[in-house]
Amino acid sequence: MAAINEELFVEMNEYGDGIYPNEYDGLWSIGVARKNKDTGDVWAEWAYPQKREDGKSVAGAKTFPIGSCRVEKRRLIESVERFLRILKGEKSKGDTPF
Repeated sequence: MAAINEELFVEMNEYGDGIYPNEYDGLWSIGVARKNKDTGDVWAEWAYPQKREDGKSVAGAKTFPIGSCRVEKRRLIESVERFLRILKGEKSKGDTPF
C-alpha cells in the first residue's frame, strides 16, 4: 500500500484527518486519509464492510478504501461544485435544501 501524495491531500482538522482525490481504473472518488503526525506520511483509511451472519454484524474478509462512489472525473467535479453551493447556502436548480 503506497502513501498518498501529500500535495493532493486536504487536511481538515488537528488530528490529521482529511480527503484526497482518488483515481482508480479511470474513475474518480473522494478518498478519506490521515496524516501521520510523526512522519508526515499520508495514508488512505480502509474499512471492513459489515455483513450479517447468524443475526449478527461481522466484518467482511476484504478491506476497502473509505470514500465516495467512483464516477467519471467530470461528474465528480460537478458533484463537488454542487456540494459547495449547498454548504454555502446557495440554491440552484436541482439542489436539495436542508
